[in-house]
Amino acid sequence: MGAAPVGETEASARVAWLNKPVRQAQLHTTLVALVAHDLNATRRMQVIASQTSVLTEQFKRETISIGRLLLVEDNPVNQEVALAILNELGLQADCAWDGEQALQKLAAQRYDVVLMDCHMPKLDGYATTRRLREIESAAGKGRTPVVALTANALSGDAQLCLDAGMDGYLSKPFSVDELYVTLKPYAQKTNASSRTAERSAQAGRAPTPTGSVLDEQALQQIRSLRQPGGPDLLKKIVDLYISNSRTLIETLRDAIIRSDAPGLAQAAHSLKSSSANVGAKALTELCAQLEATAKSAKLEPAWALLDRMVEEHNRVLLALNAQTAAA
Repeated sequence: MGAAPVGETEASARVAWLNKPVRQAQLHTTLVALVAHDLNATRRMQVIASQTSVLTEQFKRETISIGRLLLVEDNPVNQEVALAILNELGLQADCAWDGEQALQKLAAQRYDVVLMDCHMPKLDGYATTRRLREIESAAGKGRTPVVALTANALSGDAQLCLDAGMDGYLSKPFSVDELYVTLKPYAQKTNASSRTAERSAQAGRAPTPTGSVLDEQALQQIRSLRQPGGPDLLKKIVDLYISNSRTLIETLRDAIIRSDAPGLAQAAHSLKSSSANVGAKALTELCAQLEATAKSAKLEPAWALLDRMVEEHNRVLLALNAQTAAA
């Protein structure tokens, strides 16, 4: 990106540089932060965005160490997947189900990094982070790094992350490598070593074809996180998803009946997020459409969307059960 237009004063000009080829995530976060007049945040978020872009080549991962890590996630499926990915990196985390519980844990002890879900009922990730920054400032404490976990990093959430005082964001669903490069700046290196491809080979057998219902890449990532000799992680996550998604479908139906647009948006967002983690792409897209409908407060199309979601949900459950039965 070049110099400011002719005639623009030095005080008002805001300039940032990007290396070509430019990724969409890099360009978006750079422009957002420039508009926010926060060049320090620009550099911080730009690095995160460039690092967490889709990684197409495997690379050697060094062992990283983080003393205390807090995962704030209200969706049981997403929490289980995130914990498994952290475990693959040799990391463990305390968990909080909501913003209020997160603040209680942060008040009780110091954490090196917080992975913060943005969309939670009652006290969401943005409000939780703002309150944390206020507490830190009042107490004269150091800044706790907060990484946002968001399903909408390229559609408006980046600005909200900056405004709330977050240090970066990671788009859900994320891979082992994406979380690794996000956490690496906050970790102290230990003896250099790598996770070899043997872990993935030991994780399970060749994948079963899933047709157009499930994304095999998402399922294979879950399989690869299974520890040698450990329990069947895919079955555990599938069982969690089946139970949680059925509850959310009923919550969606109840919210439409009561014309509860905020409740409908929250439930749709939660189902969207967990469906993406198990590779249910078509269902994820339908959830996104219903979430957008709820946020527009025009609920007329909601019933038709829900009917399509129920049909796709049944297909997803059948496909997931086939996957675990074949394991």
